Amino acid sequence: MKTIELPAGTVKRIHVNRANIAANVKDGGRRPQWIVQTSKGPISCHKVLARNLMGSGPDDPQLSCGARVYLTTYDGVLIHIDPSQAITKRARELINES
Repeated sequence: MKTIELPAGTVKRIHVNRANIAANVKDGGRRPQWIVQTSKGPISCHKVLARNLMGSGPDDPQLSCGARVYLTTYDGVLIHIDPSQAITKRARELINES
């Protein structure tokens, strides 16, 4: 498991990946269950540590991926990624940068 810090200053929207959770339950897999949406693209990860979170409300728009319930922060965020399960392009880039 690799820990990567996403710096403060840009918006990060955090939500679960329902499809991966269902697939993990079905076959016992270890697919990433969290998605962190950033301005550089989505990052799939296994754990997220964040502060100063604000939850979406009923009048907030859904995300482009379809998520209706999500948390938003501008603070730094720590994410844990299993390199063998880094399925998004941005997650692979972050692993290679660190």
